[in-house]
Amino acid sequence: MGRDGRTIDPTAKAESCSLLPESDIKAELGEWAEGLQSGQGVVSTDRDGTAVDSCVYALESGAGTDHSVVVEQRRFETAQKLADSDPFGLLMSAEPVTDFRGDAKYGMNSLTGSTEYVLVSVQDTVSTKLLVSLPSGPETPDYANVKQKLLALGKKAGL
Repeated sequence: MGRDGRTIDPTAKAESCSLLPESDIKAELGEWAEGLQSGQGVVSTDRDGTAVDSCVYALESGAGTDHSVVVEQRRFETAQKLADSDPFGLLMSAEPVTDFRGDAKYGMNSLTGSTEYVLVSVQDTVSTKLLVSLPSGPETPDYANVKQKLLALGKKAGL
């Protein structure tokens, strides 16, 4: 049981790690992924019964989630539970994007120590989030360049 009430299944294999091979991340992110670490998957169930399958790829050794690529799939029990969760609600300045399965939006979240570039795709009762988190600072990349790379990764992940 996690601190947030999730039930974690330590024996389950995270399928989200197979959605985006490390070679695709390296190919799209180039120098940002030079120190890419293997994906670390976690399978859990939220208190409301939503199945969560996530994979975190640190972009350098010892990096936390503020310097990583994250793939997360949430499988809701019903379409209403998905709608109630507001899968696009945490995206700052969300904008619709086309050529993805289902409804998809892209956004950039500016946090204290990092900037998250996020693509969320919703189809049926599944919400899939692809996030690239980069530390804030003078080396912060150009917004449009990261957006292009993230959308390309989303295509490769089958969103």
